[in-house]
This record gives sequence, C-alpha cells and structure tokens, in this order.
Amino acid sequence: MADGTLAKMFWSRVEKSGDRPAQMFKQNGVWKTLTWREVGETVREVALGLIALGRQKGDAIALLSSSRAEWVQADFAIFSAGCITVPVYPSYPPDLIAYVVEAAKDADGETAQVVPGTPERGEKLFAERQCVACHSVGGKGAKVGPDLGRSGHHVSLTRFGALMWNHGPAMWAKMRERSIEVPTLAGQDMADILAYLYVSRYFDRAASRARGQTLIQGKGCTACHAVRGKGGKLAADFATSSVVGSPASLIAGMWNHAVYMEAKAQTQDIAWPALKGQELADIAAYLTSLGKPGAPKSRPK
Repeated sequence: MADGTLAKMFWSRVEKSGDRPAQMFKQNGVWKTLTWREVGETVREVALGLIALGRQKGDAIALLSSSRAEWVQADFAIFSAGCITVPVYPSYPPDLIAYVVEAAKDADGETAQVVPGTPERGEKLFAERQCVACHSVGGKGAKVGPDLGRSGHHVSLTRFGALMWNHGPAMWAKMRERSIEVPTLAGQDMADILAYLYVSRYFDRAASRARGQTLIQGKGCTACHAVRGKGGKLAADFATSSVVGSPASLIAGMWNHAVYMEAKAQTQDIAWPALKGQELADIAAYLTSLGKPGAPKSRPK
C-alpha cells in the first residue's frame, strides 16, 4: 500500500475506528450501515484485485459510476493500490468517456492525471489561448471560423477531432495572418475546453425548453424544487435560483450539491434520476429561460 498518502490516512482510520460506522446508505428501501472494518475489508479485496490484474503505482484507472457507497470504496481501493482515480460521469457520451480515459495516459505510456473538464476553466482557456480570436461560442467572439455553440450543430467527439485535424493547415494560415501563435494544449486543457463546448451545446442537438419543462416534472425534480412557487419546498425555487443562470453554472451546482440532493432524495424515498446528455441540455434550456426578463410563464415553445 502507498505510504504518506490518503491511503495511509484511510487505513489508520480503519485501525482506530474498526467497529464505528463508516458508511450509511439505502439498499432495497432499508438503511444499511457499514463499519470502518467492513469497508476496509472490501477496499483491501478490490485493491489486491487491481494489483493482481497488473495495475502498478501511478496507473490511471477510470471509475465510471453514479454517486453510491461502492464509488467511495472503489476510490479508496484505487489510491490504496497507489493508482490514480479518473472519475467519469455516467451521463457523458461514449466519445467523451473514451477521450477522458485515453487522455489519462501520455504518448510514452506514463500516466498524467486528467480529470473530467470544468466548463469555467474551459471558457477561460478558450479566451486565453486565442480560440476566441477566430471562433465564437453562442455569438460571443470573432466570426473568422464557425460559431462553435450555434444551435443545432451536432457532431461526435471523434468527428470534432477529425475536423480539427482536417482544417489544421487552414487554421494555422489564418493565425499567421492575424499574428496569433498556435496554442499548445495539454490533455487537461483540452478536457476543460471540451467541457465548455459541451455545455454550450456544440455536441448536442438543438435543445428544447418544452421538453425541458416536461422532464423537470417527469424526473421528479419538482418533488424538492419549486418553479415560481409551485412544487417542493425542500430546495431552491428554480425561477429565483442563481445557480441555473447558464448551463455551466447549472452543471457545477448539480455537482456541488449532489451529496445533499442524494441525502434528501433518500429521506423522501425518491429514486435518483438518470439523465442523458440531450435531456440535460433540454432541462438547462428551460431553467435558464426562467430568469430572463419577459420569460413566458405559460408552456414554452
């Protein structure tokens, strides 16, 4: 096991708090408690299994799972084996999952920690690396190249990579004309930029506010949240929340409050909703429309 790391802290806690509760979760409608010793036994088995499979210190291991007790156990096992956890969101499209997994290794086969991109960092990099000098996103930026956030523009991640490759010479020529240095992008930089373009709907079909409003009801969101005073009272009203002002802030808010939301869902015996990428785009379109001046109060078109 790795020394002087989170792994050492975890195993020290297992030794000191063996029979004390470590995890509580609902299983088949019944609350279940695992002690630190029980969690440690599971973590040890998984860590030894990873080592038996040939995983070595510093290897990156993708962890694709929704929020659950086993995610934490797997994470403990990965860093106990001296490896690096690469978290992957289940809602990511297959192309983006493949990119995150492959980007966790450099050309020499040595690992480099690349975590799922952050849209806010991606937006900043998009400006800093002068992408915005040629491209706009949602109408903001230059018009030399195509708008990368225009409605209805849908490509896969591999198609996006092919477009970058095929148009490389033309893009470099335009950069030279405008005295712009060709940017160098690390794996994490690209993950962040892709996350920014993803929430800007570059990889999605055109979003629908009408579908988003239906999904808010159908996915059980209004059991906890209200919309203009109608709905649940356990969480913020979507119409007045500062979190839903943009797709990027909405996704950040979902992540930051996920643990709290999961606990509330369990106490209310509400199933954790699964969302596809297009569904989230539709929900974001509806929620961001609520705070706009003059936004219709009736069913959106």
